[in-house]
Amino acid sequence: MLYQTHKTAASVRRAFEDFTHVVVNRSYHINKPVFLRTAPLADLPIFVFQPWKEEAAGQLAKWRAQGGVLIDATHDGAAIGRRDVTVIAEAPLSMQRMDVIRGLTDQYVVCNVPDSWKTHQIVTDLKAPTATWVKVARILVKSSPLDARALLCAKASRYPDS
Repeated sequence: MLYQTHKTAASVRRAFEDFTHVVVNRSYHINKPVFLRTAPLADLPIFVFQPWKEEAAGQLAKWRAQGGVLIDATHDGAAIGRRDVTVIAEAPLSMQRMDVIRGLTDQYVVCNVPDSWKTHQIVTDLKAPTATWVKVARILVKSSPLDARALLCAKASRYPDS
């Protein structure tokens, strides 16, 4: 089952009332993320899974053994494995990510619904532009003088100083 919410922290709290193993996917992919406020959850047993940190394996093991709320900073939580409920702090940009999360969740998934989808639409357009847009951009870049072409590519890059 898939549910939606505007109150992510309240959904986490409600899930933990009924189930022992709750995952909060806190992986942000849009340029203006709506950050999950964890202060309202401070009284719950919170664990944090960030696999790039040394303590990640210990946090995951404790959560599996004791239950609680695991804050997951990975893309889709595949490394965590099965859980009762997943609450997604930022609506995914792809159905593929949603499908992976749903496949790992035994009871239900709750997805935060943004106040506006405009930011998601902009990011999706940037990550997957239409073929027409790519063709026009390529024509513009190729028709530019070499020094201007380098400047255009630098401005369009995530790493303009590289």
